[in-house]
Amino acid sequence: MGEIEKEIYVKKSPNYRFVKKTLCSLSNEISLMSLSLYDHKEYKNVFELNERAWVGALNNTIIKTFPEKKIASLQEFAVYKKGKYEGRADLLISYNNEIFLFEAKRYYEQKENMFDDSASYLNKIRKQAERYLTAGKVFYEKKKVSIVSIAFGILKENTINEAKKYFKEYLKNDSSVDFCALYHQKNYGVWVYGKIYPYK
Repeated sequence: MGEIEKEIYVKKSPNYRFVKKTLCSLSNEISLMSLSLYDHKEYKNVFELNERAWVGALNNTIIKTFPEKKIASLQEFAVYKKGKYEGRADLLISYNNEIFLFEAKRYYEQKENMFDDSASYLNKIRKQAERYLTAGKVFYEKKKVSIVSIAFGILKENTINEAKKYFKEYLKNDSSVDFCALYHQKNYGVWVYGKIYPYK
């Protein structure tokens, strides 16, 4: 398998460096997984990871990219409110005295609705993360907290070219996302996009 091709866009923000370096490094993690965990000739397999595996790859990437920050992380942890189970949050990261709660979704991209309203989709993910933070607010009361709604859209032959077109023609005018990365090899790939919301 050759080098993973990537295109990355991140809007300027206080978290610009953190997001940009993470997305740049994620392509290295994908390549490493392909070469060491999969038959590298079947390159499409590495793009078709399930949600939990993508979250794990993201977590690995963040920890490896910022070793000097002594990052703490929790994956797939149960959240309770007054003893009642609320659900399982995807990824909690402590970075630079700030808490980031990543809530993720993974899906197969369909050509007919590729450019549906991302704002509504990402906001729905945000509301799920907010519920977890509200349930465990005693742990975050004195910390700066942000929610990262993140989506992993799996791309195949009929959608990869549409994704490339979006990057070239539409992305910079799309206010619904704060970041978007396209990783691909031949006719398969994944795009990773999302928005960062201040929790408080």
